[in-house]
Amino acid sequence: EETIKEEKISLIEAGAGTNKTYAYLIPILLNLARVNAPLDKGGVGLPADVVGGISSPGALISAHTQNLQDQLIDHDIPKLLAALKLPYKAASLKERRNYLCTSRLQQALDRAIISSEEAWLLIKLPVWLNQGAVGDLEHLNTSHQANHLLKHLHADALSCRTVCGRECPYHRARQAAQQARSEE
Repeated sequence: EETIKEEKISLIEAGAGTNKTYAYLIPILLNLARVNAPLDKGGVGLPADVVGGISSPGALISAHTQNLQDQLIDHDIPKLLAALKLPYKAASLKERRNYLCTSRLQQALDRAIISSEEAWLLIKLPVWLNQGAVGDLEHLNTSHQANHLLKHLHADALSCRTVCGRECPYHRARQAAQQARSEE
């Protein structure tokens, strides 16, 4: 807590099952609440212009694995926000290649010749997206055989130079991360 409050750097190691995640998340969330507390309501926070010109200070957490990142976003952070009664939002943003590129998907759908294996995947992807999937390919349940086609359907720096529009999963994830940072 002291390290976070004083904006220092610490390296802390602990064994498995020692609740390391909560040990750093709780001080981060409490510090956000302290810094963002309105001055006119008896809070001890700093005005936005004093806090680095950011209207709403946030926190960025980098996870070692996608499984840990999903655990933080889907379980740990929402649980702690509810327990601490804090109004913050959290969002996950992964590398581009973890997201489906809808432009590349459309190109694949427009091909004249498609194998039966590719057809199965190309039918599944739009259905998956229409059922509310965010386009994170890690969450797509596919057979091992379809993985070779997915390598050609993910977003990358080249495909992201064209504007896909609102349906682009990578750009939606970026927007959600930005909104989570700016909303209280």
